[in-house]
Amino acid sequence: MGGAPSVRTQLLVLELGIALPLLGLIALLLFEYQADEERQTRAAIAHSIQRAAAEIETHLRDLDAGMSAVAAASSPRATGDGRCSPAFDDFLAQHPGATDLRLVGPGHRTWCAAHSGRQDGAAMEAVAASVDEAWRTGRVSGGRVFVDSRLERWSLVRSRPIERSGRVEAVLVAIVDLERLRAAIRGAWLPAAAAIQVLDSRGAPILDLNGGAGPHHATRARAPSRLAGRAGIPALGWTIQASLPVALGAPGRNARVVELGTLCVILLTLATGLALYVSGEIVRPIQALSAAAGRAASGQLDVRAPVEGSAETVDVARSFNAMLASRAEAEEALRQVAMRLRLAIQVTDVGLWELDLRTGKAFYSSEWQAQLGYSGREVGDRPARWREWLHPRDRRRVIAREDGFMSDPRGTLLNEFRVRHKDGRYRWILARVDVLRDAEGRPLRFVGCHVDVTALRGHHETQRLLKDRLRRAEQMSAMGSLVAGVAHEVRNPLFGITATVDALEARAGLDGPYAPYLQVLREQAGRLTRLMNDLLEYGRPHELRAEPIAPGQPIDDARHQCARLALERDVSIHSRVLTAQPIALDADRVSRALRNLVENAIQFSPPGATVEVEGRADQDEQGSWLTYEIADSGAGFREEDLAHVLEPFFSRRRGGTGLGLSIARRVAEEHGGRLRVTNRPQGGGRVCLDLPMGVIAPAAMAAGLGVDSLPRLGGAA
Repeated sequence: MGGAPSVRTQLLVLELGIALPLLGLIALLLFEYQADEERQTRAAIAHSIQRAAAEIETHLRDLDAGMSAVAAASSPRATGDGRCSPAFDDFLAQHPGATDLRLVGPGHRTWCAAHSGRQDGAAMEAVAASVDEAWRTGRVSGGRVFVDSRLERWSLVRSRPIERSGRVEAVLVAIVDLERLRAAIRGAWLPAAAAIQVLDSRGAPILDLNGGAGPHHATRARAPSRLAGRAGIPALGWTIQASLPVALGAPGRNARVVELGTLCVILLTLATGLALYVSGEIVRPIQALSAAAGRAASGQLDVRAPVEGSAETVDVARSFNAMLASRAEAEEALRQVAMRLRLAIQVTDVGLWELDLRTGKAFYSSEWQAQLGYSGREVGDRPARWREWLHPRDRRRVIAREDGFMSDPRGTLLNEFRVRHKDGRYRWILARVDVLRDAEGRPLRFVGCHVDVTALRGHHETQRLLKDRLRRAEQMSAMGSLVAGVAHEVRNPLFGITATVDALEARAGLDGPYAPYLQVLREQAGRLTRLMNDLLEYGRPHELRAEPIAPGQPIDDARHQCARLALERDVSIHSRVLTAQPIALDADRVSRALRNLVENAIQFSPPGATVEVEGRADQDEQGSWLTYEIADSGAGFREEDLAHVLEPFFSRRRGGTGLGLSIARRVAEEHGGRLRVTNRPQGGGRVCLDLPMGVIAPAAMAAGLGVDSLPRLGGAA
């Protein structure tokens, strides 16, 4: 559990901790013994090769002394027959290693030579090089070697200059067989298996005393072993190297190591077996307790540890079992509390969320996600994920209040706002945020809850709208009665005025002097007639007669009724319908509303302009609409007039009654719709008549209200 070593492992480690140092001590003693043997052997080798080097030095000094005696002869030059003085023969007789002795004059001329045979080209090249060095330096040249083809062995050339009157007159050259030096070197004490080599100044082997001398026997210098020694011969620039295998220096070491290793393995095996037996008796109850703890950690709280082993183990097992029993009771109580909390959350439909300030991650409960149409891991754990779904009108206010609370959390934050549902509609949410702190008062996490109050909010909004519309209906009813009475009183005198104008035109004629005055009277009477008709239309209560029609029918009727006015004003009407879905509405009332809107657009358009009429299907947070849009290219609405243009009798146009937009608004509200007035970005005014796509209930028709005019669930007022 947790990677900790078991008791059995700890006992084994303890046993190894005792055995390994003991084994290391034995090995250290053996190595020290071996090192002492090696030191003694190395000293013997060094002494032997020093003796050999000294003997070679002695031989060379004797050789140089003999050459000096020959050079001191009073008449060293040969007679006419080329023979040298008897001193040359005496030199060869006294020095068995020398095979040739000659006197060389200028130009490499050999004045006399005493030798045992004819020399080959290699010998002559070595002699010439040695003579040149002696002539050039005026000193003894003694390090030239070459291969004697006759003997197939290495030979040494040693040259000594002969000076007369302060200058070199001739060079005395001696050739020495290196094989004859082996006896001198082998005379030193060394084991038979010792490897002995003579190396030149470049490290190349000249003489291998194990295999002979010469090109076929001399090899590259062997890599020195641990038991090796060297000694130099300064007169020649040579080095004697001797090496001895370590196994020969300590012949009994391997056997001792094997014996000691076998003894250690036996001791370790016995100690390990004893440790395993003892640990088995100690560990078994602890392993049983560990297994029970593992099962309890996986959720099996009904498991119990066996009560056995030592007194301490028994106490631990009993305490563990008691702890599990208490834990099981606490888990059951916690499950009951969690179940009651879950039921309370489900019944009250409260969505919970939490923001951990230490990790920066958020948690959203399933109820919270369900309120917005999400489930599973769709929302994730990103903090403030819901902010991007806030209603545009609420976003700045809600974020500012929440950020202010989180930067300085005090008390509780209450908020009410709209959030976009997954289906695209908005829900009203009542939110509460609290902060949890640590022992020092620092914020640890924010905890909040969301309650969907859309239905309650819609109910309150519906009541407000109904009261507002009832108040307006009462006002309109009173105004309608007044307007109807005034129109009735005006209609009879207006009829008399019109009849009188007709009679005067019949008597005076259309071309008489009074014709212009009669024309003015007729125009003013027509204006009063239109005003009277508008007043009657605005004040008279209407009963909607809704039936399914094509969306383009009211547009065609309005275009036909406005065609004469458009022709007089030199304005064209362009219309298009982008939806073919039938809709239930009062065709006459909607056609009258569209006629008023198109007439207004024509009257505010300059000559040659175009009035655009469009019918399309729209959808927003409040539902689905059939929208009739009328746009002109005139001066548009003044910004200060936008809040008043839908009021009765408000008009900026000379001769206007101020009832056209009011009547269109009333028609929209009768259908449960709305009328929107704005300006176009490129210039001109835009009026949108929005009618709900839903079916209008008869009761709503009678009251002048549409079912879809009420706030929809998930919508915003």
